[in-house]
Amino acid sequence: MKSWTPSMNRRIGLGTGIFLELRLTHIIPDSRLSEDYLVRLTEGMHFSGTLVHYVTKGVRPEFNVKKAMKIICCVLRCSRRDRRFYIASQRGEYRAAKFLQSRQGWT
Repeated sequence: MKSWTPSMNRRIGLGTGIFLELRLTHIIPDSRLSEDYLVRLTEGMHFSGTLVHYVTKGVRPEFNVKKAMKIICCVLRCSRRDRRFYIASQRGEYRAAKFLQSRQGWT
């Protein structure tokens, strides 16, 4: 697949330019740029991603001793910020597993 280039813009009738007077307004609220929000977003994305993976591929999320050891090892090696995001991702997957278990009765 070709990458998008300015020459492709010209071929399909789009132009390019430099506008020194152009000003952009950032419309994302500051609250959506905070680490706490991004951690919550990460958890939610992993929750929904795990559900989609199950529905589309039939793969059940698993939590066992081997996975727990991997989580512990990763948490011990991570920086504080990386740890927060990693734990949020695992919490999202765990929540999805519990959600599926409660809806379908599988263990």
